Amino acid sequence: LITANAQPAPATTTIRPHQAAIWGLGRVIGHQEFSDHWGGLIDIDDADDRATVAARICEHLIEDGSEDQFAIRGDATFVPRLRPCKSLTKPFPTKLTPDATYVVYCRTGNRSAA
Repeated sequence: LITANAQPAPATTTIRPHQAAIWGLGRVIGHQEFSDHWGGLIDIDDADDRATVAARICEHLIEDGSEDQFAIRGDATFVPRLRPCKSLTKPFPTKLTPDATYVVYCRTGNRSAA
């Protein structure tokens, strides 16, 4: 799936958040529903030269890389990464009391009262 300016990659001047929904849909389709047929998510800058962008897309499709989500901005390619954040405050310890009711969500989304 290819979008234009859906991701806030560096050098992006205009963000089109309505196209970001395609990325959400693509992640569900590609990683959960049809992972055997998944191609990837590509975000381009629609201000870049179309022939150059098309050539860069073809390069990424032909190469045997492990990245399935990336943004192309000019000559640069950006991929999502998680990294530790040292500036967040530490969470308070959880304090549970025996006279209260808590809702516990499991991984599949089922709820139960604890």
